[in-house]
Amino acid sequence: MNCCDVVIYELSDKDFSDDGKSLNVRSPYMLVLFKMNGCPHCEHFLPTWEKLATNYQQGKKCVCFGEVEITKRNVTKVRDVHGFPTIRLYNNVNKRVYEYRGDRSYNDVTKFLYTHVKE
Repeated sequence: MNCCDVVIYELSDKDFSDDGKSLNVRSPYMLVLFKMNGCPHCEHFLPTWEKLATNYQQGKKCVCFGEVEITKRNVTKVRDVHGFPTIRLYNNVNKRVYEYRGDRSYNDVTKFLYTHVKE
């Protein structure tokens, strides 16, 4: 059973709180990919991202996944996104944001999630 209504949510400014430290979603955790259309690094990461989103919703630790297409929505300055892809985990329980800075591999992103997501 999936813990989220959809595999990957399309997000916009209205989905973020005014302080940018949480998302207006029901899930306690959401991993967000800030991407830019045509970015080769983003395109290379997308199959891994989709695999993570599909597999991670079915475990004990529920994480919803969201994407922001920067070319469609002007959130770069507001959310302090400078490189692509940028991956951030929003913990809506304690209103904290964790930026992922590791390798863009399935195993490394999974380790990051296990470190920051509590059951």
